[in-house]
Amino acid sequence: MSGDTARAREAFAGPIARMEALRDSFPDVSRRHQFLALHYAGAGRADEALLEARRARAIALDVADMWSGVPQAEETLLQVHIAVGNVTQAVDILEEQASASMPSRVLSARMRTDPLLDPIRDDTAFQRLLERLEAVTPPAPPPVS
Repeated sequence: MSGDTARAREAFAGPIARMEALRDSFPDVSRRHQFLALHYAGAGRADEALLEARRARAIALDVADMWSGVPQAEETLLQVHIAVGNVTQAVDILEEQASASMPSRVLSARMRTDPLLDPIRDDTAFQRLLERLEAVTPPAPPPVS
């Protein structure tokens, strides 16, 4: 389906009704909203995708502990922003990760290599953030022999 937007959207749209039913059955489960958000984004339904991704994040934050799914909800919101073409918002999320607890070495490595970030990698703000992270990243320790 590479390059076939119509078929890809069809494939994402297929399970949406079932996913909506699951979400409605478990409205306080962040992951249900995340899965639905990603399918809405894949189906080209940007507004609904963003709404569900934000709901997922709010639910996860409401639980407010590390095991609550906050990182996964943040990742879903990042992926949805990328999928719907909101480059500025996607880079803003990466900025938040950089100023939070994610080590700069981990984030900069991800920014250089993660294929999910390919659509925004050439963005000027993305490149500036990457340069800033790499400037403060300590060198990797030498290999243990």
